[in-house]
Amino acid sequence: MVVRRAVSFKVSGPIDQPTLDGLREQLRLKPEGRISDDWDQIFGERVAHTDYGQVEIQLARDDDSHPPIWNVDLLVDDGSRVALSVVEQEISAAIVACGLAVTEIFRASVPN
Repeated sequence: MVVRRAVSFKVSGPIDQPTLDGLREQLRLKPEGRISDDWDQIFGERVAHTDYGQVEIQLARDDDSHPPIWNVDLLVDDGSRVALSVVEQEISAAIVACGLAVTEIFRASVPN
């Protein structure tokens, strides 16, 4: 799968182990990394299939920033804005359900 980041959701709010576990559960991510390890960057992934191809949802932390920046990234190999909209809504709802907020959304151009 050739992937490129299509959408990145910057997450705001305190993320401790219970919140991390809840976000992984809401997004149905395969757990990766340990919150206590400052060198871990990926904390969960899932490949989802849409009518227009497959997408990957990835939970990541950037420890080079202080405080660390958390993102939920939507990676695509094939797709369009229409195909991504349902997955984008799922990601936003999961973030809010865990008591967090989306503070910024970055959308890259994705070829149709």
